[in-house]
Amino acid sequence: MSWSTPKIPPNLRSFTSSPRPGLPTLALTSARSYIVQDKSKGSSTHRLTVTGLQTPVLQVTSQILFEGDEVAATCSAPDEYGSLLFHFYRDQEKIKQVRASGNSVETRLELKHSGDTHLCCYFEITMLPDAGRSNNSNTVKVMVKELFITPVMNILPGKDVIF
Repeated sequence: MSWSTPKIPPNLRSFTSSPRPGLPTLALTSARSYIVQDKSKGSSTHRLTVTGLQTPVLQVTSQILFEGDEVAATCSAPDEYGSLLFHFYRDQEKIKQVRASGNSVETRLELKHSGDTHLCCYFEITMLPDAGRSNNSNTVKVMVKELFITPVMNILPGKDVIF
């Protein structure tokens, strides 16, 4: 397949996650109609319309923590560009949102309660509010261990106490 006018935007490099081999991955910020010509089948052309948002990817630095620890979390949408607003969720509860000028953001998330926690993220394009939000990212399971603190108390009688 080859592209005819208009040409592929120069920032697009990925050719992996399209429904047809040879078509590049496109992002909503590249949303428009393209003309695709399939040279292997003669001169037939097809119109390709790009819509929707890329599904982001969530990565964390550690999947085992103790109560009160923070984990560094990175939410990224490599094929999107522009000003993005990233939202982070813990067990379906929003815990943080971060604005970024690029297609990725790293932030620290504090996990206060012990047990298994499931983290995910999504993003919105701030310059295209009508575009809606992306799908949720992959879910990352983080185990938060309870702090086992055994208090030790030494009580000594005062100087005036007689046994």
